[in-house]
Amino acid sequence: MKLNSIYKEISLDNSYLNEEFENKFSKLIGSGKSLTYAAARMGLYHLLKELGIGKNDEVILLGSTCSVMPNAIIRTGATPIYSDVDKETFGSSLSGIKNCISKNTKVIIAQHSYGIPCEIDKIKDFLKDKNIFLVEDCALTVGSKIKNKNVGTFGDAAIFSFDHTKPINLFMGGVLYTENVQLFEKLKNSWKKIENIPVYRQKKIWKEFIFENKFFRNNIAAKGFFISKLRSFFRKIFFIKSPFLDDDFGTSYISDYPYPARMPSFLCSIGLEEIKNFKEFSEAKKVFLKNFIKLIKESSIEDILPKSYLNDRLDIIPSRICFQINNGSDFRKRLRFLIDVDSTWFLEPIIVRNEPLKNFLYNAGSCKNSEEIGPKMINIPVSNSKHINELLLKKLKKFLFLLN
Repeated sequence: MKLNSIYKEISLDNSYLNEEFENKFSKLIGSGKSLTYAAARMGLYHLLKELGIGKNDEVILLGSTCSVMPNAIIRTGATPIYSDVDKETFGSSLSGIKNCISKNTKVIIAQHSYGIPCEIDKIKDFLKDKNIFLVEDCALTVGSKIKNKNVGTFGDAAIFSFDHTKPINLFMGGVLYTENVQLFEKLKNSWKKIENIPVYRQKKIWKEFIFENKFFRNNIAAKGFFISKLRSFFRKIFFIKSPFLDDDFGTSYISDYPYPARMPSFLCSIGLEEIKNFKEFSEAKKVFLKNFIKLIKESSIEDILPKSYLNDRLDIIPSRICFQINNGSDFRKRLRFLIDVDSTWFLEPIIVRNEPLKNFLYNAGSCKNSEEIGPKMINIPVSNSKHINELLLKKLKKFLFLLN
């Protein structure tokens, strides 16, 4: 990747790069088309607005989610309704969604977690005769399949995220994908009016990308995590603006960047490189999952594996290896020098927030599975590198006796 040439694109309006990336990403998923945004939640917000979602409407989403998702819904004037998590896929379930549907339900967001497809085929069949729009949240899952059909192609539309914790890492950004031609054209017309991230902010993003490219790409060592936390500490002390688009981790919104915003073109250049390597990276992750399952079986602790890992209908490209154990907190502490356990996903409903749960219209106890599973959750990032994954597996083997 020629980083110097990519940096020169920051101050230029190279929208052709966005279109090239959109086209190649779309082919990776299915027969539809895509639009790029500075974040996946912005694509969701844009979609909801174009669908006319607003006051008195309800949008169902998974309780185990990030604060930016209900925020996108709340900004439209609609009400987020939280469905409970499936214990086997850690994503959305048909039964959880059924419990939430009302006469005001206009949109359902079905989430695929950790690379594992949720019950999206069952959810789609259930909604066949209902006037409810189905969105797939593929922020954590790219390329996984159910009976050889890609996630992202079951619903009326899908969102994908490219931030630094996601399966395709461009540091930030996202895509809205749909195979509905009329909907795409409607979205495209209004998308043209969406503004870009300010140039000075793009430069901050670039500097952080360079830092993470050096310390984190294909790296699971503790050094990068320590330096990153140190940098965050100094930002707070000296009131330095964060390069992350984190002004909407609460329900109030004051920011120096537009919402929604387009994905910077220089990130699309990085994305084109990622797509070239996607097949190779995916194979490395699938091999790791296969070897992990084998290791767990050999250790006689097969009962910790989610049944979805053993489901022949599913072709899983893991973004994280996940399971739940009763002593989750103790086990995470022992992994602290191996992975960034502070970034374990979904230890509680609605993560990455700076306000109480009630501000996101979440009622305690409404998602019992999510609240029960959270403290037990172990999820381990999977690298794009076969070599790094082999080292990780060897190190994990030393910890598995603790699970007996």
